[in-house]
Amino acid sequence: MIRVSTKKARISSLLGLSFPLIAGYLLHILIGITDTIMVGWYSVEALAAVVLGHTFFISFWALGAGFGSAVMSLVASSVSRNDSLQIRRTVRMGIWLSILFSFFAFGFFWNSSSILSATGQSDKLSILAQNYIRIIGIALFPALLLNTLRSYLAAQDLVGVILGITLFGFFLNIPINYLLIFGNLGMPELGVKGAALSSLLINIAMALGSLVYADYKS
Repeated sequence: MIRVSTKKARISSLLGLSFPLIAGYLLHILIGITDTIMVGWYSVEALAAVVLGHTFFISFWALGAGFGSAVMSLVASSVSRNDSLQIRRTVRMGIWLSILFSFFAFGFFWNSSSILSATGQSDKLSILAQNYIRIIGIALFPALLLNTLRSYLAAQDLVGVILGITLFGFFLNIPINYLLIFGNLGMPELGVKGAALSSLLINIAMALGSLVYADYKS
């Protein structure tokens, strides 16, 4: 009976930790999907460009996210040893690797029209997608920073606030898209650039919010 209770407690603890992590990752991806849906109401050409651009961005984000994900197990190991120095070193290294990867990737973002054209996309679509990619590409570092901080906090069972921050960013992205894509309420009509700028601002805000929380908890 004791073993069964212990097993249930472990499963409950695992679910309590994994759900916020999974939800946070999905919400982060859904921010880009929201861009796609709302741009689809703007024009067919813009929709095609954002779908292409978001796929391009997510490919690099998925590669770079590995640095932050590795932080979780390393920090958890250091927490078990009560080694605060190693925790700080691990998190710093995750952040530095995210910075270096973001700089490396930005060259691909900036010249994305040439890459897309080489894959068979039309020149017009490639250039329009590049307008989105060049702006959203700047969001790669804050997105990777958020992932690193999420892993750091998850290792200490402190992911609830990060999920809240990501959820807030997801919902805030919708009205900002409404303003910048379509030029509503006196804002400039930016189309695909507006969608990219909205996601950039949201990623920066989420990363800063998470950084403040992580610093408070450290």
